[in-house]
Amino acid sequence: MKALTKIMLVLVLSLLMVVPAYAVAVIDFGDGTAKGGILVRVGGNISGTGVGIDVLTVSGSPLFPDLTTFDLSGAFVGGVGGSAAVLNFDTGIGSNSITITGGVTIGATVIPDNTVLLSGTFTSWTISQNAILLSLSDGMGPDTKDRTLLTALGFAPDLPFNFFGFSIAADSDQNGTFVATSTDIINTGKVPEPISLILLGSGLAGAGLVRRWRKK
Repeated sequence: MKALTKIMLVLVLSLLMVVPAYAVAVIDFGDGTAKGGILVRVGGNISGTGVGIDVLTVSGSPLFPDLTTFDLSGAFVGGVGGSAAVLNFDTGIGSNSITITGGVTIGATVIPDNTVLLSGTFTSWTISQNAILLSLSDGMGPDTKDRTLLTALGFAPDLPFNFFGFSIAADSDQNGTFVATSTDIINTGKVPEPISLILLGSGLAGAGLVRRWRKK
C-alpha cells in the first residue's frame, strides 16, 4: 500500500508541475481607419488630438475566442452609432502619453463614454513625413486598460499585456493641416488554456483523494 501511495503522490505532483499552456489574446483599438483628428510634428516628436476610434476588436478571450468587434462610442461625432471614442497622444518629453476615452457595450456590461479605456506612455517610435503625409509607426510602450473592460471580455482585470503597437498616418489638407486618416493600436496577452486548468484541477483532486485514503 505504501508503494501505491508513492505512485499517487508522484502522479499528483507531476500534474501540479505541468507548465501551463497559453492562448494568445489580442485587443485591437481601431479597424485601420481614423475618423478624423489633427496631427502635429515638433522636431522629433508628434502629437495627435481628437482622433476618432470607432471599433474595438478582440480575439482569444475566454468569452470571445473568435474574432469579435464592438462599437466604441464617445465624444467624437461620427462613425457607427453616431459617435466614437477619442484618441489623444503626445510623444514629447513631459507630455509623453496616450489615452483612449470612450464607452462600449459588451454583453450586459455598459461602460460609459467618459471611461479611459487605455492609458500609457511611449518608449519608442518612428516618424515619417513628406509634403502631404505625416505618420508615426512602431509606437511602443507600456499601457493599462480599464479593469471593467477586461472583466467584461472575460480576462482577469490585472492580466498583463505586451507593450502596445501603435501606428497612425495623416494627409495634409488644403490649409497644410495634417488630418488623421488611419490608425491601429494593438496589444497581445497570454491567457491560460482550458487544458492547463483541467490538469491543475485534476492534480488538486488527486491530492485530496490521497489524503482521504491515508486517513482511512
